[in-house]
Amino acid sequence: KIRLRKDRVDRIELDVETRLSEIDASDTQRYLELAKLCEHYGDPAGVMSCLANAAENEDMPPDKLLQLSELYEKKKMKKELAITLYRYLELNPGRQDLRAKLEVLEGEFQKADEEKRRLEEEEAKRLAAEEEKKLKEQEAKAKIEAEERRKALLAYAKERTIEGAPADDPAGKGETPKTETAPSEKPDEG
Repeated sequence: KIRLRKDRVDRIELDVETRLSEIDASDTQRYLELAKLCEHYGDPAGVMSCLANAAENEDMPPDKLLQLSELYEKKKMKKELAITLYRYLELNPGRQDLRAKLEVLEGEFQKADEEKRRLEEEEAKRLAAEEEKKLKEQEAKAKIEAEERRKALLAYAKERTIEGAPADDPAGKGETPKTETAPSEKPDEG
């Protein structure tokens, strides 16, 4: 602690993150004191961080849980709000207004889950259709290539067939070509 004249101080800044890192995780009271200091300096993000850390402990006062839930609601942090409301309702089950708010949140979560599931199913169907289309294209391409290879083989076979053999006779058993025979050697007469 130091003393300064008020006219020599421009401003006081509070480094919440450093202070939070210095607090033992089980020390709820220190978190709450820092939250109060953040409130004094007008730092709602700091207040929320301090209360969120304190909420991890079992000895968190219910009124501070309620304060944290209000901060979450302002920031539209619905999942954190629901968790905090659960914790608060465990301690104070008689609050019907908070129970109704929690039921609305649960309904929203359920709708969001259903929508997510529906979108995932649509995406899976779309991917399956694309895969099927690719397979059909590959099959068609393979058929075309096979037909081209067959035609090329037939053309090659046609070029190589023996003259006079019918083109559709792949074994070449049709007419036999006329061949010249070598002149036979005649024995010398002398």
